[in-house]
Amino acid sequence: MTAAATPEAPVATPDAPAAAGASSRPARHASIRNWILLSFGAVLLVLFLLLLVAFRWVVRTYVAGEADSQLREAVRASLYQDIPPRPGFPRNPFENLPELPELTPEEYPLLERFVQDRIRRATLASDVEGLWLSADGTLLWPREGDPSYPPGGTMDILLAGLQADALPDPWSEARPVPPTRMELSAGTYYFLRIPAFPSGGAGDILLYLKADRYLALGRTINVVLLSVLAFALGLTILLVYVLSERIVRPIRQLRDFVSVIGRGRIQPREFTFRDRELAELATHVNDMARRIDQNDRDQRTFFQNASHELRTPLMSIQGYAEGIRYQVFDPPDEAADVILAETRRLTDMVEDLLTLSRIDSQATLQKAEILDLREILSRAVEAVRGMAFGEHKRIDLEVPASTVPVECDESALHRAFSNVISNGV
Repeated sequence: MTAAATPEAPVATPDAPAAAGASSRPARHASIRNWILLSFGAVLLVLFLLLLVAFRWVVRTYVAGEADSQLREAVRASLYQDIPPRPGFPRNPFENLPELPELTPEEYPLLERFVQDRIRRATLASDVEGLWLSADGTLLWPREGDPSYPPGGTMDILLAGLQADALPDPWSEARPVPPTRMELSAGTYYFLRIPAFPSGGAGDILLYLKADRYLALGRTINVVLLSVLAFALGLTILLVYVLSERIVRPIRQLRDFVSVIGRGRIQPREFTFRDRELAELATHVNDMARRIDQNDRDQRTFFQNASHELRTPLMSIQGYAEGIRYQVFDPPDEAADVILAETRRLTDMVEDLLTLSRIDSQATLQKAEILDLREILSRAVEAVRGMAFGEHKRIDLEVPASTVPVECDESALHRAFSNVISNGV
């Protein structure tokens, strides 16, 4: 009694079709052209971003340096003792006073004119503007309606942005300080505070420079750089398409050629590639096609020969078997001996085919051991000696007296020697 195991039917689950579809879905690969385009685009974009950052830093540094230079020059221009009198700027009695005295109502206009002259000198030959502020931050000059008064609500924005602690201590020759940058709703300003009177007590002169004109130039250059970036990206896409086409088209031709080889139409092609690597690849593909074609021809020839060699003993066995069946041979012993001999011959042929198959597939010998080569040769000669006797030939074997050790598969080596000797017979 025998028992047969019946396999369980698979249970269908809702996820099974999705899993099967996911496993059978081919992997998606990016095109070489896309990779080249992305690589060039990324490098170009990074370079331009670095250029923009560096340019913004350069513009900011330049504006800060220009503001510092103009404000310091304005401070030096406002000092009477460093500048000789000019026409239109008469001497003021407060010029040579070491300290500010207690003012009378009649002297206050002179002080006011003194401070205004300092501010006018500071703003005469540059883009710097000036304010006169009291100690508590009240605007003393210019007054609304004065030609130097900023238009619109700019003055209110400046005064609102200037807190008591927003600016460092006043600038002096003994202790120069850098300008202070402020981002106000009216624009970007650089400020520098100096005492209205050298010894103090008369408030501060606030020199300021509006940097929007310089920054606007920087923004304009940024727009130009972005336009250049857009143009460069477009040009890069065009160049990448043209250059990658020179690479992709030959690869596609080689792909189609290999596909044709896979379908069995093996015929070398001539390719005219200008690139050395692609030309070498085409040469190797053609060499592969020639080797495949030659191997295919050798295989067909081998099978034809093998079929012919196998057909002869089979026909002999068939003939003697039919003779025995129809009692042509009496007694049938001789026919049976021939059938046995042809069967052994067929067995040897099959073993030879298996040996060739293992050699072609570079199979590793599994029964390798250390043996005496003389003994293997002796047994191979004895196996073929009967064939040589039937051909009226003699086989002589000469071997050295000492042992000849060799690591091999005994049956495979015996079969190889037998084939070589039998071919000689």
